[in-house]
Amino acid sequence: MNYNYISFNAGPSYLSEESLNALHEVVSSGFLSVSHRSDQFTEISRQAIEGLREKMGIPKSFHILYHPSSTVIWDTIIQNLVQKKSYHFICGEFSRRFYDTSHDLGLEALTFNSPIGKVIDWQKAIIPKDCEMITITHNETRSGLMWPIEVIKEIKESNPHSLMAVDVCSSFGGMKMDWEAADIWLGSVQKCLSMPAGLGYLIINEKAVEKAKSVRRNIPDWRRLDIMIEQMKKYQIFETPNSLAIGCLAILMRTFDLEKTDKDTRRKADFLFNCDLNWEPLIKDPEWRSLTTPHFLVDDADKWHKQALEHGFQLGPMFGEYAKKGFRIANFPSHTYEIMERLVQSLKPLSTKELASS
Repeated sequence: MNYNYISFNAGPSYLSEESLNALHEVVSSGFLSVSHRSDQFTEISRQAIEGLREKMGIPKSFHILYHPSSTVIWDTIIQNLVQKKSYHFICGEFSRRFYDTSHDLGLEALTFNSPIGKVIDWQKAIIPKDCEMITITHNETRSGLMWPIEVIKEIKESNPHSLMAVDVCSSFGGMKMDWEAADIWLGSVQKCLSMPAGLGYLIINEKAVEKAKSVRRNIPDWRRLDIMIEQMKKYQIFETPNSLAIGCLAILMRTFDLEKTDKDTRRKADFLFNCDLNWEPLIKDPEWRSLTTPHFLVDDADKWHKQALEHGFQLGPMFGEYAKKGFRIANFPSHTYEIMERLVQSLKPLSTKELASS
């Protein structure tokens, strides 16, 4: 196998040198042969969790729990925190799957649907007072749309009886979060944290923990929030954990700088949106454009994919009606400014009249 190119897919991420070094350190250390009930594992797991809390600025009032993936977390929080009714803002594939999870569990799952490529007209949403959870996908990788945190806060404040759950799978680790804007945050490590897939994180406050006590449903022990929280007091989980990912996370958190990363993400996004190329953002409103997975429209997407690949870059595809009309560019911390400059330089021939008309 040879996949020796820089990938701009929306995940898994292109692995940075720091991530590759961390993986090598974990593998060569012998940690993968350590019992997940041992003191050695507990210490590395503690470093991963507390490093994540410190470097991401997560308040102590929130619990941080390991999960296998974001998909599993959708199921976990709905099973544990919703007895009857949930409300879902849908603006792409992953926000729809969040809704599908609730619907497939037989709950009353209400939706507010927005067309791909359009800003969400959220003021028109009518959320019932007996709605137990509102779900939002902060950065929708299938539409290039990113919710302003101020809007999420306003929806939360207007619905104090509902839990606010925000999927930050493709933005967490790439930019700062206002933790008080939601009760539940979730995602996984294969995007902005620049790690291989296989580890998710669930971040919940005490309001969510209290809500779980009132939900009556038979749930396997390994999926129960109260048991997860009890286990994580020992920095362990009920099932066998992903030791490779936990060890890698512990190492990466040693030097992670959120302030710098946030600035870099915004600088690179600004460069892409304002560079002199013959493309246009799918999302026209700058306040709603994704900073971590920008979407661009072009005349012939296949030409752009081919041009990029010939120079060692793989652009991310778009889907559905936009499959032939554009592409995505992952703007994760592993994609440095220098890499972005090289990508744009490689695509400049497509903005000339000669090649554009060929």
